[in-house]
Amino acid sequence: MKRLGLDPDKVYSNENFQSELKEKLVFGLVHSTLILPILLANDPPEVNEELTLSAMVETKSTDLSIERLNGVINDYVKWGILK
Repeated sequence: MKRLGLDPDKVYSNENFQSELKEKLVFGLVHSTLILPILLANDPPEVNEELTLSAMVETKSTDLSIERLNGVINDYVKWGILK
């Protein structure tokens, strides 16, 4: 913003950024719990017209997906969002 001759504190202050980030963190947690097991599955469901929600839910978790999800949850605890 400074390169464009804008004052970052007036356009989008750090306080605004932190406030919006805190507001959106819940979405990040929900997104992680739903998407990580599917992305890191050994045998992910085939994405086509026949894909159902139950096929996505029945995807087996891998050690890597469990490790990554635990990492996300640990970060949320460290940040004080989860207790």
